[in-house]
Amino acid sequence: MVWNTFVKWSQSQIEVGRAVNMQGFGTIGYQQIRDNVRILYVKLSETFQGQHYLVYKPEMAELEKEAKNLVMEPLTKPNFATMAKTA
Repeated sequence: MVWNTFVKWSQSQIEVGRAVNMQGFGTIGYQQIRDNVRILYVKLSETFQGQHYLVYKPEMAELEKEAKNLVMEPLTKPNFATMAKTA
């Protein structure tokens, strides 16, 4: 139930053009494929990567820099009070 509520709330943020900043995890944004098609794009934080021994490939930074259809801001933080009202 909690996970479903978070997913629905995150999806609503993505639909209105906001990325979700999850402190300690990363940023959930989207890549605009076509006018009406978006796919989720997750950029893990350095903290999360370090805790789980993950390495960010330099090629990804170059890809992100060049991608004009990648939306990672404006950022919003999870609003748990709002999520609780919709659960």
